Amino acid sequence: MNRKKINLKNSPIAAGERAVVVGSGASGLAAAALLHRLGARVRLVDSSPQEFSKDFLNKAAPLELELISGRHE
Repeated sequence: MNRKKINLKNSPIAAGERAVVVGSGASGLAAAALLHRLGARVRLVDSSPQEFSKDFLNKAAPLELELISGRHE
């Protein structure tokens, strides 16, 4: 993965701000990773009733995400 430096001084996300990402596909995980790098506390939700795969959990672990799967309200 090519990681460019992010200028945090001009970030629209304040450190500790909450963010929600809908969908745990590749783009959802990428969005969650970017928000995490900007300092947000990220909740990732997916409507699939299946549990997250081991591979997904390994990729998500460093991001300290709150993960919610299945039907949610």
